[in-house]
Amino acid sequence: MKKINHIILAVILIILAVPIFSCQNNPQNENKANEPGSNETVAESVTEQQIEIEDELAPILPDEDFGGYVFRVISRGDDWHSYPVHSRDIIAEKETGDTINDAVYKRNIEVEERFNIKISLTTMPELTGEGEWGPIRAVEKSHKAGEDNYDLLVAHEIFVGTSASSGYYCNWYDIPYVDLTKPWWNQEVTTQLSIGQKSFLAMSDLSIGSYDNAYVILFNKKHHLEYQVENLYSFVKEGKWTFDKMYSIYKGMYKDLDNDGKRTINDFYGFIEGGGYLNWFFAGGNRITKKDENNMPYYDLVNERSTTTFFKASEMTLDPGCYRFDWWINVDIIPMFANNNGLFLGTQVGSISQLRSMEVDFGIIPYPKLDEHQENYNNFIDAHSSLMAVPQMVQEKEKVGAIIEALSYESYKTVRPAYYDIALKSKFARDDESEEMLDIIFSGTIYDFDYVYGDWIVTYRFFDNLRDGKTNFVSDVEKNMSRAEKRIEKVLEAFALID
Repeated sequence: MKKINHIILAVILIILAVPIFSCQNNPQNENKANEPGSNETVAESVTEQQIEIEDELAPILPDEDFGGYVFRVISRGDDWHSYPVHSRDIIAEKETGDTINDAVYKRNIEVEERFNIKISLTTMPELTGEGEWGPIRAVEKSHKAGEDNYDLLVAHEIFVGTSASSGYYCNWYDIPYVDLTKPWWNQEVTTQLSIGQKSFLAMSDLSIGSYDNAYVILFNKKHHLEYQVENLYSFVKEGKWTFDKMYSIYKGMYKDLDNDGKRTINDFYGFIEGGGYLNWFFAGGNRITKKDENNMPYYDLVNERSTTTFFKASEMTLDPGCYRFDWWINVDIIPMFANNNGLFLGTQVGSISQLRSMEVDFGIIPYPKLDEHQENYNNFIDAHSSLMAVPQMVQEKEKVGAIIEALSYESYKTVRPAYYDIALKSKFARDDESEEMLDIIFSGTIYDFDYVYGDWIVTYRFFDNLRDGKTNFVSDVEKNMSRAEKRIEKVLEAFALID
């Protein structure tokens, strides 16, 4: 695909490089399912050596008393979920013995006492009112009224991305004390979602629950032995876990267990496709958009690799050995796997906690690579995850920047180990190898500029065709590419004008 109009981008780049106004100069830039957790304490998961390393990384923040300042966060509620996936990251009223809850509680106390502040969370329901738009609409109304009501927005990845070009949010690079190069900030988000010298959306370990939406493959160890499948962990570690390898294992693997002559969730399948059709695109080493030398996006959606990825994934998901769910939120997906009705399951990390009562052991591995020449195992973070933005109307930007950086750093020290090492690895993973696999999975998470900002004009052509069993991926993209390019051009023009 040709690059987006270079003349327009050149003009935009000049504007972005020298913003007319900024939120505020950064003083440091000059130098630059109710699931219970384990009863283990977070402190037990962090060694003295790790603490020393973390202290060396500690951000330089003001030694000031903020006089009881209320740090105001607005986010989604948890009414769509069986556990507090959104509020859990931000607030904890008291210690309960739940690993993540207690880590969040201690983190908040640490930062509140350090600056003499109070952390406040406003949530808006996902399933009623304005739904996913709720928190964003609240910030929008506040902005239009000229009111400073919120310090931090944590919202649905796509909805906040769609609104980012409206000028409601600050450039993260202009927020005092925030250093996006630190390890508690997601570098993939910063790299892929920034434009020129501006970044309006970010993600730190303060929003650690977003990793719940990373895609993984689970396998049933009983069926693994029954069908004499080779060591899957070895395939992964040797770089040999590919589309072809996975397909060769489950191709045609189907049993009509209830003998009713119908393909239902009560039968046995080699692979349960849990609705993650778009992840096959990223797993195959593809990008919807790439960045040029000036950090400006251009489309690279249709090429030989992406086309090969589509047709291989199509063959795999249309095979009789595959049971197909349309969407990842279907309530039958996890029970079907828990009832031993599949060898493999494609699902999201957040679903693993729902399998705690599953009697048969299971393993965790990444989605396969397209071929052995591909360097990394990749997976994308589904749109339901969260991204962070600071509203333009914030008046106390130095306080807000210091608080966000402190919360993100403390999350890196305590909440991330609680979530990752204790909850995911120690509590939900059934073996040491799965723990190693989680390291590989999280190191390969993908974000894409068009996926977040492009209004899905071409993004979901891969998903739709794969889900619907069609083969019009290339032609559908080509028919809509001109419209998609115009959409991105408008986004870039709008970003260039944001102060």
